[in-house]
Amino acid sequence: MPPDSLPEKPKLPPLHHTLLSAAAHLVPPRPGMVASALKAAPRGDGHPVIVLPSFLRGDGHTAPLRRFLAGCGYAVEGWGLGTNLGPTAAVLDGIETLLATVHRRHGRKVTLIGHSLGGVIARELAKRHPGEVRQLLVLASPIRLPTASSCSRSIDCSRAGTASTRWARPPSSTRRPKCR
Repeated sequence: MPPDSLPEKPKLPPLHHTLLSAAAHLVPPRPGMVASALKAAPRGDGHPVIVLPSFLRGDGHTAPLRRFLAGCGYAVEGWGLGTNLGPTAAVLDGIETLLATVHRRHGRKVTLIGHSLGGVIARELAKRHPGEVRQLLVLASPIRLPTASSCSRSIDCSRAGTASTRWARPPSSTRRPKCR
């Protein structure tokens, strides 16, 4: 292929934007900033909360949010499943076990908070276990698993070793009739 017919590379963001974004994750907040936010935040009632991280992130990424919520009085849990690699069998089994354990331990319904892909997983978990979930909060999450979209034919999760097809369809008792 001659060089003239190659597609043009997308423009990258300016380097200073990239560096500022990276620095924001490395620099701790100003002293007193978290304390003043905690003072202004409403107090929690102590009910349990599970926080699920975004794709390729783990509990370390959600630690600031979990510390803040704990400071507000909630019983907060990380997901404890390592890096979020998507809806693998280990993740689906692990998060269902965690929800059941936290619900049983506290004797109360659990709030699920998920960021991005963590929100997708949390949403599906809430649909499957409504008796154990108090509420669902999603942050920057798409509303469906990739297998539930029109792109599903291009995503072969079985070859990637994932179990996302396990949650791709609602249980038969909750399926809605097709509209004409």
